[in-house]
Amino acid sequence: MHTKELEEQLFKQRENNQIHSDYNDEFTVYEMIINGEVDKLKKYTFTLDAEDKGTLSDDPVRNLRYHLIIAIAIISRMCIERGMDKEVAFSMSDIYIRKCDVCNTKEGIIKLHRDSIIDFAQRMKNEAKKGLYSRHVVEACEFINTHLNGKLSVNIIAAHINISPNYLSGIFKSETGTAISEYIRSAKLQEAERMLRFTDYSEADISEYLAFASCSHFINTFRKHIGVTPGQYRKVNFRKNFKSE
Repeated sequence: MHTKELEEQLFKQRENNQIHSDYNDEFTVYEMIINGEVDKLKKYTFTLDAEDKGTLSDDPVRNLRYHLIIAIAIISRMCIERGMDKEVAFSMSDIYIRKCDVCNTKEGIIKLHRDSIIDFAQRMKNEAKKGLYSRHVVEACEFINTHLNGKLSVNIIAAHINISPNYLSGIFKSETGTAISEYIRSAKLQEAERMLRFTDYSEADISEYLAFASCSHFINTFRKHIGVTPGQYRKVNFRKNFKSE
């Protein structure tokens, strides 16, 4: 970059009273994310489209897209520094950036921005909880979260971490306040939500991938615990907000 180009840019900004926002405001959000403060973030008003964040493109949609890509890159690395698994963080970053790349509306990008922040924060909240659990419960949670595409049961998980099923059931319920079967179901449904939002897999494909007994069992379970059918959920959360127009 030539000095002249930089000076011209600074001159235009001063003339138009365009001052970049205080980065402390952004780091307030980043701190809430890495601390897993999901409830606070849900009430927070995000300003991805604020004029004081700088103009990276004259095209409004592309400008937002660039800002979101930068934010996701920063968030993923800050989460890694605070303990998130590197592969998980980078994979989440890749997924959200790919979704951002094909999103052609300001509303969709803003929605994607909010969803990505809540997703990272929720995972950081879960990471913080692990520090309160015993080794066996942490190992059980990790096994469940990395084997959502297979059959899961107390016996299978207990065999993997080499303890008795009864002992695992007892300490899991005692430490987490949730039965291990409920944790498994919740984890699978959360993954189903992500697949409905970010992939084109059919309900049958998702049901098979997550090892539900049948597609109808998946649909009924999803409706019972999420409140809507998988098809209704996808219609609101995928096509409207993320699909290219």
